[in-house]
Amino acid sequence: MTVPLDRFGGAPQPYQGANADELRRLGAEVARRRERVKAVVLELEDLRVALRRTETTIHVHVGHLYVELEQVRLAIRMQSFRNELVGLPGMDEAEIQRLARAKFAADEERVDELERERRDSLQEKQSVERMEGLAPETVKSIKALYRKLAQRFHPDLHMDDRNRAAYEGIMARLNECYRDLDLQGMLDIQDGVSITLVDVEEERAERLARLGRVAARLEQIELDARRELGELREHELYETMIEIERGRDEGRDVIAHLEDDLRGRIAILRAELARAKEAGDA
Repeated sequence: MTVPLDRFGGAPQPYQGANADELRRLGAEVARRRERVKAVVLELEDLRVALRRTETTIHVHVGHLYVELEQVRLAIRMQSFRNELVGLPGMDEAEIQRLARAKFAADEERVDELERERRDSLQEKQSVERMEGLAPETVKSIKALYRKLAQRFHPDLHMDDRNRAAYEGIMARLNECYRDLDLQGMLDIQDGVSITLVDVEEERAERLARLGRVAARLEQIELDARRELGELREHELYETMIEIERGRDEGRDVIAHLEDDLRGRIAILRAELARAKEAGDA
């Protein structure tokens, strides 16, 4: 028989006869797990977007100072290394430079990568400025619409793999709109997207087996999402995001304070670098 699937792997028409109780039990279990997965997946998506937005905000306002801080730290290490080699037999300036480049190549690459990340984030500057200029009520409305659409289109909430690719593409567009606070783009997705679900013909035993696989897959999705949530909340960026939000509520400019702190740390390190150069020239 042909049973049209709903979007979450269930069937609107119940089977009759043998195994009907087991089908209902598994169907109810899938529905319960889907609700749990929906909650944790949406929470994870919210956190990913919020952390990315925080990272972009930091790069836009003080990213250049973080790069400068690491550049000066590296310069101090390289100068100290040079000071150790100066005066040793066979150590002319060219040889010292060669050894220093070899020893600190990985460190220089990390500093270059930090600068590349900063420049990439500058491409998102407009979305950060747009976010800072929006009223809190508008941001809440955009978030509410995002959650509504994510519940409708998130691929982890749709268990039929034949439709998964379509949902993944829609969700990617939705995440991009949410990251950029593009309300019109989100409304276009809401009004313009429809997916024709694939029908499936299956016997009772096949449906029992499929529901079992769906239940197991939902359990794994929930475990993975909760693990990633825990890891993200232990990250330094999460702590910074919370502090920025707390400062906004209390009328403190956390980014300005961070800028002052970075400039102070850079000044201290530059003085240390100057002393190291003087020692090497002595």
